[in-house]
Amino acid sequence: MPADGLTHATLSSRDPRAVALYARSGMTPRWPHFVLAQAEAPGGPLDARSSVAVVPAGEDQVEEWVDADEAVSGRRRPEDLEYWRHTRAASPIWFHRAGMGIGYGLIQLATPQSLWVPDGAHVGPLGVEDPGDLASCALAAVEVARDRGAREVVVGVPGPSPALPVLLDAGFRIRYVELFMASAEFFDPERYLASGSDLM
Repeated sequence: MPADGLTHATLSSRDPRAVALYARSGMTPRWPHFVLAQAEAPGGPLDARSSVAVVPAGEDQVEEWVDADEAVSGRRRPEDLEYWRHTRAASPIWFHRAGMGIGYGLIQLATPQSLWVPDGAHVGPLGVEDPGDLASCALAAVEVARDRGAREVVVGVPGPSPALPVLLDAGFRIRYVELFMASAEFFDPERYLASGSDLM
């Protein structure tokens, strides 16, 4: 890879040949990334665990949503948002608690997994200011995805994330584990959930 001063990163299999290739290209193994799936909603409503309100982001708030994503994900990517909205049937949302904004997110209703699960959804990207709010916001988004007809919900969770044990306790199962490698750290894995394995 060129020495272009840019940050290079990948989410990939843990195949030793791939890891060696990326490591030689200057990307350091950072942490495992867990692809979680919940095929059936748990017995009780998820919002019973959270005081988080999910508010749709209006068309006039798209730039504000992109700003919020940049602050947490470490990248400014309005093109990615347009891709998610028009190709992945994604809805930008805000998370509020007691009337105050605590985070942002996206619910994707058309994903690569749609080939196997036509009525599935992916929650993410999702970011918060306080790591303590990450799990609550994720659970609130999962409930909204269920309300929109999703039979299975997938969430990508960094290994260091405080949301990992909470989501597992809520009935999510580990579908796949991949390795996040990067030439530099550019976001806080305790405040962010990925959009998927392609655009992170």
